[in-house]
Amino acid sequence: MRKFFFQFAMVVCATFVVLTVALAQQSERQPSPEEMQKMMAEYMKIGAPGPEHAKLATWAGDWTTQGKMWMSPDAQPTDMAPGTHKAEMILGGRFLQMRVTGDWMGTPMDGMGIMGFDNFKRVYQMIWIDNTATPIYFASGTADPSGKVITLMGKVDDPVKGEKDKDTKWVCRFESDTKIIFEMWDSIGEGKFYKSFETVYTKK
Repeated sequence: MRKFFFQFAMVVCATFVVLTVALAQQSERQPSPEEMQKMMAEYMKIGAPGPEHAKLATWAGDWTTQGKMWMSPDAQPTDMAPGTHKAEMILGGRFLQMRVTGDWMGTPMDGMGIMGFDNFKRVYQMIWIDNTATPIYFASGTADPSGKVITLMGKVDDPVKGEKDKDTKWVCRFESDTKIIFEMWDSIGEGKFYKSFETVYTKK
């Protein structure tokens, strides 16, 4: 019996020590109110819209679109039917929401994109979905020194050829306040690309 109580007491003491250490560590991890305020201020600063978001805001508004596509590197371009593009800044000017309607090879096309700039990672990011396919496309990248050309790298699939996660390049060229050119470049391997699609946006 004495042995049992001794073992029980040892377990209680060990548990008390473990809990004491854990509480002490938790107490050490708790920041002070001043530190919390400083952390919150830094978080708010990194989450605020900046000049890169102002650049995206120039894409907001109503536009007409005229596209062309290339089926292969040596093919002649095929003109697409004109379309419309409507975009607006959302969530406090942090993201550009785009809605495009038009014609895709004889089929009515309805697409939606979201584009933003990650202040922490210092990269532009974009997702795209439309009614011609089921994937959610994602790409990210940076602007050139002028800030007028944004190049995004991502992955796409080619169900016809059975290819998955092919490299793709999206290029946004801000020509002026009333003209933007969007290009899609397909990979031909070994880090080389050819322009497969181009859309010229003209502001109404």
